[in-house]
Amino acid sequence: MEQTDSVSVDAVMDFLERERAALTDGRFDELEGLATEKERLSRALAEKRLDAETLVEVRRTAERNAVLLEAAARGLRSVVRRVRALRDAQKPLETYSRDGVRRTLSAGTGHVGRKV
Repeated sequence: MEQTDSVSVDAVMDFLERERAALTDGRFDELEGLATEKERLSRALAEKRLDAETLVEVRRTAERNAVLLEAAARGLRSVVRRVRALRDAQKPLETYSRDGVRRTLSAGTGHVGRKV
């Protein structure tokens, strides 16, 4: 493990590239481990004096990854909503008759038959 004072900009850029690859390849299981490393690198980088050009490059790359991370989170939330909708569609529907009596309409089998 690198010492805080020996972190290089190259190490940060390599990390950001690994993070980008994990996001674009859908390897979300790796993100938790990367988060710990990202915190450590961020703290170490904050202690360094960087020239403006380098700072802009690191910031731009980190912001690119933040956009990818947000897109991945939106996608995962969308999947969760879709799975819930599919699960809820299989539940029986409760409705009321003209007399006000509650009725349960059971979900179909999902099979469409064809009469000849």
